[in-house]
Amino acid sequence: MKAIKIVGDEEAENCDFLVCIAADSPSPFDDNLTGFCSECGVKVQFRWHAPRKPKRICIFCAAKLGAKP
Repeated sequence: MKAIKIVGDEEAENCDFLVCIAADSPSPFDDNLTGFCSECGVKVQFRWHAPRKPKRICIFCAAKLGAKP
């Protein structure tokens, strides 16, 4: 299985993907932003301070990408 690299804030703007949770998932935050997974199109949510440049993908698509050899 291919490893998913976790990086800090500075490196994050240059990453390929921002892994997000589904928009209908419970969250303790009421100021999350929403968008769409760039792979499957499902609506996702993410924090307002998350990196802007990387493509947003849902956790399920991230798992599939991580499982590819």
